[in-house]
Amino acid sequence: MHGHASAACCRRALPMAHPPPEHDVPVQGHAITSGRGSTATRSRQGSMRPVTVLFLGRHNAARSQIAEALLRRCGRPLFLTCSAGTETGALDPLAQSVLAEIGVDISGQLAKPVENFHGRPFDCVITLCPEALAYLPELPGEYRHIHWDFPDPSEVTGGEVARRRCMKRIVVQLGEHIREWVGQERRRLVANGHVAAVA
Repeated sequence: MHGHASAACCRRALPMAHPPPEHDVPVQGHAITSGRGSTATRSRQGSMRPVTVLFLGRHNAARSQIAEALLRRCGRPLFLTCSAGTETGALDPLAQSVLAEIGVDISGQLAKPVENFHGRPFDCVITLCPEALAYLPELPGEYRHIHWDFPDPSEVTGGEVARRRCMKRIVVQLGEHIREWVGQERRRLVANGHVAAVA
């Protein structure tokens, strides 16, 4: 994707994570970096604070919950994350089951509407589906924006086996995207002098 800039928005491509052939969920791993704000890691008092991240999906049932859990596991202490949906939903038990297989527990999580977070500042908002991307103009505040387009596992046909296979692939690819992005953010923060180099 060729990058272009305007007064409202700057677009650039993120390097794609290339999963093994057996994890070939169609994912548009591009980034749209909004000009509405920039990540800050120091409070007005000068103390360090985490980079706050909101993952936004449709129902906050699977994709955004998975992303929140994976970033929480690999991003501490530099990142503070939560997730929400553009519509009211319920936590997908299959997402909970697949994450449990890799030692990630989301049993205490609840699906949350994005309206719950209106007025809460975020450094970065990551949308995970077309519905979330379309909702973005309604989300107030200043933040950087990235879009990763993942398929909706609830719409997969072929029964439980097919849905579980899709969910596992989503977990793998989201994990790759998040690890790559966390690495990029760490390097950027170090380069800007916000944090000390991390081994």
